[in-house]
Amino acid sequence: MDVSKEENKPILGSLKDELFLLSFLVISIGVVYTDAYYQFFGFKYQFWNLSTTHIIYKGITTLFVSPLLIIPYLTAIILIIIELIAIRLNWLIFIFFRVPLSYLVLLVLLAILYPLSARAGELQARKDLYAHTTTLPKIKLMVVGDLKIRSPEDSCVLFMLDGSFVIYFTPLAPDDKAAAPIIKRVQSSSVTILETYTH
Repeated sequence: MDVSKEENKPILGSLKDELFLLSFLVISIGVVYTDAYYQFFGFKYQFWNLSTTHIIYKGITTLFVSPLLIIPYLTAIILIIIELIAIRLNWLIFIFFRVPLSYLVLLVLLAILYPLSARAGELQARKDLYAHTTTLPKIKLMVVGDLKIRSPEDSCVLFMLDGSFVIYFTPLAPDDKAAAPIIKRVQSSSVTILETYTH
């Protein structure tokens, strides 16, 4: 009975460690992607009231922007499979070096995912910069204060909506060589009507 219990403990611990590794990858990719995206427009994402769900969502969906990010995920999954097999077959050498090997793999994964995630965030920001490629929702109507219409141009897109501000800008034309658009913001508490539509 004691031997059986001891055999089961490493397996459960291993699964917890590797699930933590996968969660760490998702969050890391989401943070780096989000940071690179907003830095392209001259903002720090830490200033926004972004939820953890947003970061996790970006960490998962970034795969569609940069398919090479599947490499860290596959590496982590392969490590999980190898580790479970090693524990089942009692590969003492692998089990002995499991902790330092895990740290080494983690460093390698960080070295891979950081540039890929940052590049993906920058590429998406470049797409959203121009009118013909932006994926941001267009502002159909925005009313501020006493039904005063403020910048209801169809060309404006909604960049950010948090607890403090509504931030928007007019995306650049395809032949516009400007480094960045003029980004405007109004206090969200003063916006009474905000209508948007997708492309």
